[in-house]
Amino acid sequence: MTARTQPTATVWRLSGATKRRSALGVEPHYTRLMPTAAHARVFAVAVVLGACGGEPLAPQGSFDASSRTGTFEATFSSLPDPPTTGTNALGFELRKGGGSVVDAMVTLEPWMPAHGHGSSKAPLVTNLGAGAYRAEDIYLTMPGHWELTIEVSAGGERDLFVLDYDVKQ
Repeated sequence: MTARTQPTATVWRLSGATKRRSALGVEPHYTRLMPTAAHARVFAVAVVLGACGGEPLAPQGSFDASSRTGTFEATFSSLPDPPTTGTNALGFELRKGGGSVVDAMVTLEPWMPAHGHGSSKAPLVTNLGAGAYRAEDIYLTMPGHWELTIEVSAGGERDLFVLDYDVKQ
């Protein structure tokens, strides 16, 4: 049995952003902090999302995160769980102030910081209604550390989530 790598949501330090050296010698742009217990919420609604191959995207391995400045909160669930090389999907539920964010503009960009490249495909993000969203065609070309940057614009506000994944073969 292999150990599963739990993705960590990135919460950005707003002032005095400092660089730190990772074990690989890569210097990220900002210092990453783990989400606090206040950010954690139980995934109350089991939203079944369709993935590229028609497989259901259930909330297995789901996790909660706050956006960079705390404007938005979300519950994320990936398929497969954990993500692998090739095509992946990501389901998420967006919230703000305890309510669902129903009409957000959402973009997603996969990035492999150690190699300085993204993906060869642009992911497609679909608004499913009631604050639920699905990102498909998240193509991760090789194993290693990947960041998924998710930009959310809603109600005149804009913020980012950055999800870190250690992708296996």
